[in-house]
Amino acid sequence: MKIKGEYAYYSHSVMIFDSIDESSQYNFIKDNFEGFVLCPNRHIGKLSKFSDYFKIAKKADCLFVSEFNGY
Repeated sequence: MKIKGEYAYYSHSVMIFDSIDESSQYNFIKDNFEGFVLCPNRHIGKLSKFSDYFKIAKKADCLFVSEFNGY
């Protein structure tokens, strides 16, 4: 059963950008979410302020957050 929504935000550490972990997590989310999954690394790039990512994530129907180093 897929999670329903139009737009999801995949929040994760910049330390895993362009890694196998990022790719496998993103693909897992895409396979299990009905709508569009926004990955900041793939779809946004570097923003000048970290708070700008929060503004974008705040608009999502669903937020996926990955663990990094126990956090």
